[in-house]
Amino acid sequence: MKIGIGILTTLKRGKAQSVTRLWLNRLPDSCRYNFLLGSDSMKEDKEFLHLPVEEAYENLPLKTHFFCRYYCENFDFDYLFKCDDTTWVNADKFVSAPIGDYCGCPVKTFNWLHHYGKCKDMKSNRTLPSKYKGHYCNGGCGYFLSHKAALIVGDKKNEQYFEQELYEDKAVGDLLRDNKIYPVWLTGMKDVGSCNGSEIVSYNVEIPNQIESLENDYKSAPKFENFIISGMARSGTTLLQHSLNAHPKITCWGELLNENTDTRMRAYKEMPAKLGEEPILRNGKGSNYLSRFFNAEKKQNDLIGAKVLESHAERSDGWTIIKSENVRVLFCVRHPLASFISKEQSMEDQVWNGPSKPKKMKIEFNLNKWEQYEIRWYKMCDRMPKNSFKVYYHDLVFNYKPTISQVFRFLDMPGIDLPKPKLTKQRQWNVLDRVTNPDVVSNILIASKPHPLPLI
Repeated sequence: MKIGIGILTTLKRGKAQSVTRLWLNRLPDSCRYNFLLGSDSMKEDKEFLHLPVEEAYENLPLKTHFFCRYYCENFDFDYLFKCDDTTWVNADKFVSAPIGDYCGCPVKTFNWLHHYGKCKDMKSNRTLPSKYKGHYCNGGCGYFLSHKAALIVGDKKNEQYFEQELYEDKAVGDLLRDNKIYPVWLTGMKDVGSCNGSEIVSYNVEIPNQIESLENDYKSAPKFENFIISGMARSGTTLLQHSLNAHPKITCWGELLNENTDTRMRAYKEMPAKLGEEPILRNGKGSNYLSRFFNAEKKQNDLIGAKVLESHAERSDGWTIIKSENVRVLFCVRHPLASFISKEQSMEDQVWNGPSKPKKMKIEFNLNKWEQYEIRWYKMCDRMPKNSFKVYYHDLVFNYKPTISQVFRFLDMPGIDLPKPKLTKQRQWNVLDRVTNPDVVSNILIASKPHPLPLI
């Protein structure tokens, strides 16, 4: 993938540029970069790109505009990456990182006075930025622009727009929003200085001892070869499992780590194309059994995983390995009410167990069961490791390809274009339409705090 990189800097920041070159020199030949400087004309002088703007904080939006214009007019590229000279990049993950037309790290809080005291022009110091239109990508941490997005930002007709803006990252995000291009958040991009080898980018780095710490983090970062899919029942774990199994370098078993022998055998028989040694299912217990399972499969596949649901006993092999933090964890998350009703519906329809029966369109909502389930749901969230990757059900169902791309990136696997698996379990419905007593569910929704997850 061809990526052009623009680093906002000034002639006075030679030390920061030296730090930035540490990661720039590790990038493959498909990447080219320029330090962006203010000047009286547009010209390229080795690694420096001089842009026709005065060197001042309030001109950062114009710098970004001219950077995009210059690259669009002179180079062939797939993406542009704009960052600051205090940005630190993990060169091993950088090239495979971008997805969509506009992606990066979200700005969590909008500070109207961020520019105060930084502008060269006193009038600009007293000027408030334009109205907040919505989320955008953090400019300091850096963001990717596809060729399509870069053409919009670098369009000559938008030069006056950037001249009037104060915040470069907000100006880019607002302009792209007006053109129906919205930000995509990349897992692994951080707007703080501390990071480890799992991150793509870290921001606000220039202290020498911090650089040494980052270097050591990247070198010593554990190379996980296994992963776990976890979550409550009916939260998208099966859809995610089938999606990952479509990748030629990934084997994702079902509940092969369950303490129940019948469940393990059922999971084993579901995957005849990627079988290992059957005795491995019967011999040994605890982490020793789990270790032999992973080691036996490792010879045949690049990455191996299995499902560990909330219903598995806490002493099971799966939860033992999750607690050890020696694997990456994909945590499937769905609104608890939706997953609870879906689970009860499935049990009623006998989707999982027993012979097929005529499906009941509605079930009676059991308040006592729900209260116990809700406690388990929150307990499950607390049990997840802090570095687990959350896969939201609504994203997996309605925004499939970008979500799967982020999952592949989290697993350090090359992304491929995969069609969404067709599973009979995945249904789109309104929870109130699935119960015979919707008033009870409505009362729960009214009495509880607003939930951040959509009720699907």
